[in-house]
Amino acid sequence: MTPISRTHPTQSIAQLTMLTAIAVLGIILSVVIVKSSALISLALAAGLSLSLICLNKPEIGLHLLVLSMLLSPEFGQRTAAAGGGSNVTLRLDDLLLALIGLSWLVRMATHTNLGLFLKTPINRPIFLYLAVCLVASSLGALTGNVKPVRSFFHIIKYFEYYFIFFMLVNHLERQDQIQRLVVTLLLTCLITDIYGLLQIPDGQRVTAPFEGKSGEPNTLGGYLVMMTAVSASLALYSNKRWLSLLLWGVSSLNIVVLMFTKSRGSYLAFIAMGLTLLLLTKRKIILVFTLLTMLIGPFVLPQAVKERIIYTFTKQQSSHLTVGKIDLDPSTSDRLKGWIDGLKALVKRPLLGYGVTGYRFVDSHFLLVLMDTGIIGFLAFAGLIIALIKAGWHSLQASRSPLGKGLATSFLVSTAALMVHALSANTFIIIRIMEPYWFLAGLTVMAPLVERKNA
Repeated sequence: MTPISRTHPTQSIAQLTMLTAIAVLGIILSVVIVKSSALISLALAAGLSLSLICLNKPEIGLHLLVLSMLLSPEFGQRTAAAGGGSNVTLRLDDLLLALIGLSWLVRMATHTNLGLFLKTPINRPIFLYLAVCLVASSLGALTGNVKPVRSFFHIIKYFEYYFIFFMLVNHLERQDQIQRLVVTLLLTCLITDIYGLLQIPDGQRVTAPFEGKSGEPNTLGGYLVMMTAVSASLALYSNKRWLSLLLWGVSSLNIVVLMFTKSRGSYLAFIAMGLTLLLLTKRKIILVFTLLTMLIGPFVLPQAVKERIIYTFTKQQSSHLTVGKIDLDPSTSDRLKGWIDGLKALVKRPLLGYGVTGYRFVDSHFLLVLMDTGIIGFLAFAGLIIALIKAGWHSLQASRSPLGKGLATSFLVSTAALMVHALSANTFIIIRIMEPYWFLAGLTVMAPLVERKNA
């Protein structure tokens, strides 16, 4: 396991970093002031005030960032036909992350003793995958398959998630910081649950806050599966009965809202989550819960959920595929056809694919990686996932506190569940799933290190 250590910049690097941050901030300010309305300018002033606060109190910015992951509005339009990204869509947390990030860079530059970044086992796989994305997209732009601006913003999204991880691991020094951030993470989930519960009487599929008419139930489903892994894992390791009951309560709310997303991909991810949790914890309560769910589930599921599951195997009038004697619904058929068409197209560009956003929209992240970055990119992505799993396993073995073990377990379980979710969604680029996921990765990696430091 690669050791975790902090690298310190020289004085010249520190000054260069600070000047770069100031230059970037100046460019952003000039563009926004010229092209924006008075309301946006006012919001910008508030953002700058926040940046000043984050310079002195970085943890405040991290708490606000966690809240904004699910509770921030979007600016712009999302179009699924374009892969959810042909139009540039900004969210409040994008701006918040930029401001917090610039504050962090300035703080690192002015306090050289803090170090520039923490060296973790995940750093190299992250940069390798980003490098492959850049090379594949550059080649795609040269051949005319990629629109550079669109591709750039997609790659920036990947970088944004990894930047959250780097910021967090550089900030955490005490266990009480981890505890407070976990509370904020769960509080955000609870608010999202309440919002979802209020949508159920309308009879529509439940979506996350601020998603508008084009909301994605599958996105909320993936998030809820991940947060159920967090709350359930922490509950299993908690040595305080009241806290364990509270966490099980959050898990139960998550499951209720999850059912009404009517997301079949999320249902499969939930099953994967439960099985992985059972394997990792070996707690009898999980086994009992799993068996009871299998026995009584078909009888207590809401009718709308039953119909959604049965719909997968119901013969439709429109174009569909048949597997053996089973007729698949159009949605499932389209996904399978997407794999068939994609693999045929991959033969033309097997090594580096078509570049990020160079191929048409596909509803599976694994196929998306193959088409965007080819076999080389797929291997780099697989290497990143393996590095994450190894880091989670190392933290599980090294942690001694209930919090550390709970976080490590939840991260491993979440990773397994999201890999299943990614079979039917572009999970590892979805903002509302990946921001909390990489935040959880940072908490998991740092938990045993902070334990040893504070021992």
